[in-house]
Amino acid sequence: MTPIQLLAHLRARLRGLIHRDAVAGEIREELEFHVRMRAEDYEGALPLLEQAVSQLAGSGSLAEAYASYNLAFTRLALGSCDGVLELLDRSEEVQGDRSEIDRLRREAEKQCREGPGKGNGKKKEQDD
Repeated sequence: MTPIQLLAHLRARLRGLIHRDAVAGEIREELEFHVRMRAEDYEGALPLLEQAVSQLAGSGSLAEAYASYNLAFTRLALGSCDGVLELLDRSEEVQGDRSEIDRLRREAEKQCREGPGKGNGKKKEQDD
């Protein structure tokens, strides 16, 4: 192998390692998100999802569609209607009609029009 071939080979391996590390990082984040969601730790999942949606915006990938749906679900679970319908629109635009999206959209439309204290982004105050 010539020095030029060796250098090309090493560069290719390095790119592969960098890609593998990036994928491993994405997998770790995805696992952390799912653990938090299963534990109903929506506040812990929220920043992970916001970051994922931001990074995937415009990619047209299924990952973007799923992240958009999950962020909409999480915001609604936390009592916020902020951007929920737009996130569901984007998810549906990428992955097509899905009963899960339709169901969450109906829930969001109902919850978000009921007014203060009924899921419009105002969390209930804890009694002291």
